[in-house]
Amino acid sequence: MVPEPAVAAHARPVAAATMAMAVSVMILTGIAAGVPGAAAVERATTRVSYIAGGSVYLEAGRRDGLAEGDTVDALNDGRTVARLIVRYLSTGRAVCDTLSAARMPVIGDLVRYRARPAATGAAADTAASAGADTTGMTPAPGASMTPGAPTDLTARRTGRLRGRIGARYLVVDPRGASGYSQPALELRLDGANVGGSPIDLALDVRGRRTHHGAAGAADDGEARVYRLAATVHDTPGRRRLTLGRQLSTFAAVSLFDGALAEYAGERWGAGLFSGAEPDPATWAVSGDILQHGAFLMRRGRDGARRWSVTTGGVASFDHGQVNRQYGFVQGSWLDPRLSLFLAEELDLNTGWKRAIGDPTLSLTNTFLSGRAQLTREVSVNAGYDNRRTVRLYRDRATPETEFDDRHRQGAWAGISAGLAEHLRVSADGRWSGGGTGDHRSLSASAEAYRLPTLQADARWRSTRFTGATSRGWMHVAGIGARPWGQTRVELSGGTRSTTDVLSQIQTRTRWEGADLDLGFSSHWYLLLSVQHDHGDGYDAMQWHTGLSRMF
Repeated sequence: MVPEPAVAAHARPVAAATMAMAVSVMILTGIAAGVPGAAAVERATTRVSYIAGGSVYLEAGRRDGLAEGDTVDALNDGRTVARLIVRYLSTGRAVCDTLSAARMPVIGDLVRYRARPAATGAAADTAASAGADTTGMTPAPGASMTPGAPTDLTARRTGRLRGRIGARYLVVDPRGASGYSQPALELRLDGANVGGSPIDLALDVRGRRTHHGAAGAADDGEARVYRLAATVHDTPGRRRLTLGRQLSTFAAVSLFDGALAEYAGERWGAGLFSGAEPDPATWAVSGDILQHGAFLMRRGRDGARRWSVTTGGVASFDHGQVNRQYGFVQGSWLDPRLSLFLAEELDLNTGWKRAIGDPTLSLTNTFLSGRAQLTREVSVNAGYDNRRTVRLYRDRATPETEFDDRHRQGAWAGISAGLAEHLRVSADGRWSGGGTGDHRSLSASAEAYRLPTLQADARWRSTRFTGATSRGWMHVAGIGARPWGQTRVELSGGTRSTTDVLSQIQTRTRWEGADLDLGFSSHWYLLLSVQHDHGDGYDAMQWHTGLSRMF
């Protein structure tokens, strides 16, 4: 099942959303087709700073030449391991969705992209200076082209609107119980310097209707706006004012309805924002929770080395009463051998929080991660994460992803090594806390990639876990191939056995899946997917299909 991002707008009838999407795409496709003029690009690199589910956070943003909708490549040891699409931008950071992956990127991985002409005058690092392989920009062997994946990194044109319209259909059938079916439509538009003006536009709206299988259950529908914003900027792009529903990539503030004013210079940047959180139940515009904040950024560069520090403060009010007041700092150090990332929040507790016994100052939401490249083939990584809430996007949920998300909080350390031209092995250990109690796990994995036969790749993982209430094993395997063109076929599956510590009762979960991704005519993308989840007392099938067109 494809999950929704964390914030949206008013729920409306899907029929109305469908009509609006159809009319809009016909009008806007005509506009998009009528304004030519491609922008020049240059090769550049950045690094992965954080992973949350299927979302990948980058240490580069608008000032570095990125734009919403751009596709970028994540590399490890000089080879492409994943293709990403930029979904949300701030001046210095980007949030990407995973389009295709031989494996998920890890924190510190190099990301290669093509930088637009400087909107802010800040030059991006070149791939050569970071020690990256700059030969070609082709997708990773075996990488899937999922719906909505642009095939030309230079396709973006300033002055025009571009986007995607798509339809999806999901069926969930738990045998012996009531399931549901869910048709959905989605429309995404992005425009830079629309009509030759200093205005950028962004729209992301999706509608769906759920048909329940239970007798007497009423169908329900909704349309949600994930982004609807306009940005006015000066000619260099250093001063920007964004109004509407938008994303903040700093501190705990996520999507909000309001205004963000930014200045982004070569070395210094600053900003102010004010807005309201959408209603968590109806996803409507709401004034219940208001948030106001400011930030200051400083960054430096010395050849292939880059560093940045951002600090600021946020005040949140719930129905006019103080909800939370905190300061934050985010820092990064990037060079070809070492990557470090830190995010910390410091709460100022007043009023009712002091009354219930909280200290005046308390450290909250710590995230620390580091990765060192010891040799060309060997790297080590370690980190710590105690954040209470994190947006976890998943294009597809399996018992493996659910296991990893449940034990996100805690500390970890691992090592990875290339043993041969097409083989890489890794091992890691993790201690997790949080709501599930103490939990420890040891994992070993291997992946064979870029195999000559059918551009195939394969992966395997085994994890031994023990905790306060349960212990067990999880084994996962998958194999994919690209038999021709933009077609990719993948088979995957796994098993997880869990023993209750107190009762000694063992439960077992198994899953198998098959995926077909097909791109054709450079603009159309088709996805067919089936997954079977079964185990003790549970048996369910999921079918998912999607068709998208880029314009």
